[in-house]
Amino acid sequence: MCTLCPPQEIGGATCTVLRQDASLGKISTVVLRGSTQGFLDDVERAVNDGVNAFKALTRDARVVPAGGAAEVEVARLLTEWGKKQSGLEQYAINKFAEAFEVVPRTLAENSGLDAPDVVSSLYAAHAQGQTSTGAGSLTAVVAVCQWGTPHAPRTPVATCM
Repeated sequence: MCTLCPPQEIGGATCTVLRQDASLGKISTVVLRGSTQGFLDDVERAVNDGVNAFKALTRDARVVPAGGAAEVEVARLLTEWGKKQSGLEQYAINKFAEAFEVVPRTLAENSGLDAPDVVSSLYAAHAQGQTSTGAGSLTAVVAVCQWGTPHAPRTPVATCM
């Protein structure tokens, strides 16, 4: 049951927008409109992906910071541990740690950033204790993401831009 149905002009076409009063319930219907069936299929998949991501986060809110933050922290810890080893074990551990750098390096390259600068900035931030620091691709700088404590991960303090 919708309470407001005013016609609005959207994209040069007059459309009827259905709005539901929040007191009537939390279930909504999304009406999609597009120029081709292929476009509508893509939009439907995007809406479906968003709804499923929200459902997954509300069921299990454990998340890791994005932008290669988790990978850089694992690589940093492995490198520290590798320095305490000797012989071929040290070499193998360091190469394994280096392999984790692929994620932030690829994110930086795909964002048009200087990958060595981004990776070194991430290592510097992680060495200072900012373990949630990841490469923020939209701001073209290293952004800090703090996802809250392990007991309250649903309330992000700040988000990556």
